[in-house]
Amino acid sequence: MKKLLFSAAALFLGASAMFAQTTANVQAIHNSPLVPTVDVYAYTSVGSLKAIEDFAYRTATPFNALPAGIAATLVLAPANSTSIADTIAGTSIPIGSLTAGTNYILMVYGQGLVSLVSPALTASPNGAGTAALAFFHGGDDAPAVDVNVRGGGTLFDNVEFGDFDGYFGVNTATYVVDVFDSTSTTKVKSYYAPLGTASGAAAVIFASGYLNPTGSQPAFGVFVALPSGTVIQLPEIKSSLVQAIHNSPDPLAATVDAYIINNLAGTPYQELKANDVAYRNATAFLTVEYIPGTGTDSVTLALAPSTSASSSEAIYTSKYKLTPGTGYVLVAAGVLNTTGYNPAKPFNIYVFAGARPTTVAGPGSGNIDVNVFHGSTDAPEVQASITAPVAAADNLGSTVEFGEFTGYTLVPFQNAFYTSQVAATGATFESTPLPLGLNPQANGLAFTLYVTGFVNPTNNNNGQSLQVCAASLSGNPVAGVGLLCYDLVLLTSVEEKVVNKMLMFPNPAQNNLSVEYTLESAQSVKYNVFNTVGQLVISGDAGTQSAGRNAINVNTSNLSTGQYVMQVLVGSEVNVTRTFIKE
Repeated sequence: MKKLLFSAAALFLGASAMFAQTTANVQAIHNSPLVPTVDVYAYTSVGSLKAIEDFAYRTATPFNALPAGIAATLVLAPANSTSIADTIAGTSIPIGSLTAGTNYILMVYGQGLVSLVSPALTASPNGAGTAALAFFHGGDDAPAVDVNVRGGGTLFDNVEFGDFDGYFGVNTATYVVDVFDSTSTTKVKSYYAPLGTASGAAAVIFASGYLNPTGSQPAFGVFVALPSGTVIQLPEIKSSLVQAIHNSPDPLAATVDAYIINNLAGTPYQELKANDVAYRNATAFLTVEYIPGTGTDSVTLALAPSTSASSSEAIYTSKYKLTPGTGYVLVAAGVLNTTGYNPAKPFNIYVFAGARPTTVAGPGSGNIDVNVFHGSTDAPEVQASITAPVAAADNLGSTVEFGEFTGYTLVPFQNAFYTSQVAATGATFESTPLPLGLNPQANGLAFTLYVTGFVNPTNNNNGQSLQVCAASLSGNPVAGVGLLCYDLVLLTSVEEKVVNKMLMFPNPAQNNLSVEYTLESAQSVKYNVFNTVGQLVISGDAGTQSAGRNAINVNTSNLSTGQYVMQVLVGSEVNVTRTFIKE
């Protein structure tokens, strides 16, 4: 442990002066990146000597008794120096006379500066169960900062570089400490402070290093110096953005509570909860915190019934290791109970690492980014393309199978509908309009398009028909736009013979919805209307209709505002679905 060398040095003060002298207690902390390891010399009018030898950056001495009442000056020299003649230019630092019986902190910081502050504490004045904390701002390029205990208010307010903010008493516990700029609006960093074992202690927290280091400059960190001379670096809390998309058609999970458990043990911030996430809906990107390299970077996604009080009621859990600064999209797809599904794809969480809430060029860039996930259990391998109104079609990545992502494709932003075209093995889907550009705030954002539902609902427990949905940074539904889900209609030879382009108007509808279509031959026609969680809300039988142009008029006046699915059943072979909005 590093100690001061001149605590009883007759050479320093002279024998007669030493005899009459009383002492003060001093702890030295090296926080200057100027020289990583230094020797510290002290001199007075009667002599000089090496006071601290090989004093390493970000280390501290314990409190030591030093003579009081004699003015002294400190100088810094490179490690392994032989005399005061090796002094580094510009580091002559007067510290004045020490007051007998007083405790001091001597902080070396910046480019060879020294701050001598008192009174310092060697223990918490409030005794067991508490800790006394002081803060020194030695972050070389950091702004003035506020230091907050999350959930407990501000510890240190508007502390500028070189300032020492006096002691603040806290109960010993585990804390998350947030460092903000002096306005308390922009977070600089967050740290994990396990003070549960610091009962009765006093400590100096000091910021150190560069927020934006260049070359060999040390990176920013926050350290704690104990009276014993032990220095502990507080672990920095990192974060990732995580979005969960509910794309499982299983009725057992029609609406779920999604929990993301960040495992910062001992803090009150262990779980993030998204309430009542319905099938085909997505959460916003949630900030998930963890400490890399300590096991807390493995976070858990838990899905529980919508009535759940905690993640302990989960019906499904899965663990993922996150990388700092990386965005993730987690998509729930497949079914928990495979009975009645063909093909039966078991439930799983599919992960896309590298998700981003904005495009590479940033918000307002004149582009949007589009990533496609194939989440339909009975749809064939597909390749998607998207066309902006005044731009050529762009293929959205490679061909994908169920459970795969295409990755992002940059598409020009247009204030209009886009056209999505999906080609499948041996078939093509009808072009689908996507209103990605109708919200000006979408300019510069990234979207995940996810294929959902079934090509053949009757073979899959009469589940919902095939659609493509879009999730943005704010999730889905999107404020001001609603649930961005639109029909994907597979143009099979049977449908082409029986039904020509089905039209619905007005859409959005108010009190009535007209559905028009052309039959190639006389067929019986029935229809159903479902809400977004698959509940049947309207049904009807149009009887047998003749070949040619036909129509169904549906009374929608009793429907609540929102999105619905219109299903038209033609004969025994064709099931045609379209989506409409009720205003």
